[in-house]
Amino acid sequence: MPTPTTFALNTTSFTYNGNAQGPSVVATPSSAPFSTGGTLSATNAGNYTATATTTGILYSGSNLALNWTINPAPQTISFSNPGTQTYGLTLNLSATSSSGLGVSFAVSSGPATLSGNTVTFTGSGQVMITASQAGNTNYNAAANVSQTFTVNPISQSISFPNPGTQTYGTPLTLSASASSGLGVSFVVSSGPATLNGNTVTFTGTGQVTITASQAGNSYYAAAANVGQSYYVNPQPTTFTLSGTSFTYNGSAQGPTVLASPSGASFTTGGTLSGTSAGPYTATASANGNYTGSNSSLTWTIAKAGQTINFNNPSTQTYGTPLTLSATASSGLPVSYTISSGSATVSGNVVTFTGVGQVTVTASQSGNANYNAATSVNQTFNVNQ
Repeated sequence: MPTPTTFALNTTSFTYNGNAQGPSVVATPSSAPFSTGGTLSATNAGNYTATATTTGILYSGSNLALNWTINPAPQTISFSNPGTQTYGLTLNLSATSSSGLGVSFAVSSGPATLSGNTVTFTGSGQVMITASQAGNTNYNAAANVSQTFTVNPISQSISFPNPGTQTYGTPLTLSASASSGLGVSFVVSSGPATLNGNTVTFTGTGQVTITASQAGNSYYAAAANVGQSYYVNPQPTTFTLSGTSFTYNGSAQGPTVLASPSGASFTTGGTLSGTSAGPYTATASANGNYTGSNSSLTWTIAKAGQTINFNNPSTQTYGTPLTLSATASSGLPVSYTISSGSATVSGNVVTFTGVGQVTVTASQSGNANYNAATSVNQTFNVNQ
């Protein structure tokens, strides 16, 4: 008479994580052969059903209602306080959810209107904005996050740091800001320079004075002009590498030479691209209107790390050889040794010389481009 068999799932509840997941069918007795149907792997949240039926003539039984669930995942909102704002300007809101789903905004209180993620202020005072994310099939709704900030009345001033000493032949991009958020204009008040927008081109060396201004508008009064004076010096050049340390990946790689100032013309020599692990040296020499060189721009491709994937072969039978299968992430061959137990190994074939517990160690010693992998041990029983 066939042995009655029952089926269950090893677990019935999961939480959505964006990856395929699911339970395994467990038979009682565990030796019963069976086939499965329905759904045993899914990605999206929801309820699923699997089936299991014995096969062969020695066992009998089935279960057509092995139910399991992927529950929606929780999520949170990251919404930083935008800080004090100014009446008459707009604010672009930015918030993210841990799920990656879009965040919505609403004006909870205060003198403001909202279109999409852009806030327009209708007066001064305190404004509260609430960010929300309603969830979907795979994510529960997030807890709302509110941020309260102050909208100040009109005022402005210009922040225009001194750009410091400059170098002939290298354009200068001016940077200044008005507290109102309105654009700042520049003029060359004196010195060997011309101006196009916010870019200064030097026509010689000496002292240059730049004046920044903001004329205001219907919401803001004109700001007080701010002038900055600095010197323009002749052009020295230094060289560095964009990076000095790389890790072997089987492809040609290497750094680029960076000149300071970036507009300098130069030639390079030595080695700026390599495939194998090892130290390299490049050189750089300025030419044209620039001077300077570096003959010891050193960089290195380090050996890559590697790991061994070696699954436990489970219980074996005396008299039946075992063919081992392990791989290294480097693609290099894996070697085996018997660490303990009644067995010998030749290549990847284990021959058992008795029964009991056997431990096999898989190793990969590396080469010129890979460090040695950490050895992996697997222990299993050999039965009569």
